[in-house]
Amino acid sequence: MLAILGGPLANYLTAMVLGFVALTMVGNEVPLSMRVDNVVEPAAQTAGLLPGDELYKIAGEDVTGRGTQDKILTTTAAHKGETVAMVVRRDGQEVALDLPLTAEGKIGIQMSPGDVTRETHPVGIAAKTAVLFPIKFSAFQLDALGKWVTGRIEGKMSGPVGIVREIAKSAERGIEAFLEIAIKMSTLLGLFNLLPLPALDGGRFVFLLWEAVTRRRVTPRIEETVHGIGMLALLGLILWVTIRNDLFSHLFG
Repeated sequence: MLAILGGPLANYLTAMVLGFVALTMVGNEVPLSMRVDNVVEPAAQTAGLLPGDELYKIAGEDVTGRGTQDKILTTTAAHKGETVAMVVRRDGQEVALDLPLTAEGKIGIQMSPGDVTRETHPVGIAAKTAVLFPIKFSAFQLDALGKWVTGRIEGKMSGPVGIVREIAKSAERGIEAFLEIAIKMSTLLGLFNLLPLPALDGGRFVFLLWEAVTRRRVTPRIEETVHGIGMLALLGLILWVTIRNDLFSHLFG
């Protein structure tokens, strides 16, 4: 049983080590301001907001610095349905606007980080976060998987081609994004192998658990047949997902 669990546990340990390295040595980007990516509401367009504008003040409140997104949401929520004075930075200059907020207190734009700073974490906090993240991420994925199987949410599977494509994209975005996807991939590999399905470590563990409880081993030929069928089904699923979701959707949208 320990040998069977060794592989998945190594995946989890790898995720934890990578997480610790990411938090203590690489750090993460902390937004200090938010800028306009896209103007969605007509009222925001009429007010004069433009893509690239950096939000500076809303209703007299400075919404830059650490926690900039929370500052924006808190300020707009306090002025639902009102027209507020807004100051944005555009091409190095401050521009004053009068912006009508929606009844829900929304500006009507899509935002992304503007100015950012990078910060690392103390060793103790980094160690705790690195250990807990794979566990929390696994719980989240199991919950999402259950909802997907029961049809409560929609989801899309990716095969080897899609996975490599996403890894390449993350590498282009920088070391932080690459480490993030490496941590998630390592966690998912460990979680997937622990699922009690034939041909996986979890499936083999089920047979060993049966042997431990009953003190009798399952007939080897039956066990080999179950794992063989499971392996064929798994390979068939990987082939189908690769062709349908990775290749076909990539070529034909």
